[in-house]
Amino acid sequence: MLFGFKSILAGLIVSAALFGCSYDPGYIGQESDTVPVALHITNSTTDQSVRCVVSMAHYITFDLNVVRPDESLDIDLLRGVSSSTLYFKKSSTRLMAVENVICGTHANWSETKRHVELSVLRSTAETELTVHCTYLAEALTCQIKNDTTDN
Repeated sequence: MLFGFKSILAGLIVSAALFGCSYDPGYIGQESDTVPVALHITNSTTDQSVRCVVSMAHYITFDLNVVRPDESLDIDLLRGVSSSTLYFKKSSTRLMAVENVICGTHANWSETKRHVELSVLRSTAETELTVHCTYLAEALTCQIKNDTTDN
């Protein structure tokens, strides 16, 4: 007998690992049922420009416009109805899942960058979120603000 039972079993296991776990690239599709949501970032600093980046899956980033003091930036996103995943889309791209929005001062971005809290857009029915960024004690802080409470 040229091949023993152990050799055949090992070959079957390797074949299952290589081919049985593969899938068609179309298997993981985009979510088709989405609703538009808006993220507004207001630069409430008096003398610092703020730069924000959308960080998406697979280490893809998109630099947004620099926001001068007392100006705002509007980011149009989509939220998946069934998954609550936030998506970013440019006119030339497919939907891309958003991991984070990160903002920092334009002059010293890497030392001042902070994650913008997106859980309100992900976990509620809210379709708009306004975040105010302030610069105090050499640190940028971006907080959700509304008419009744400061979170």
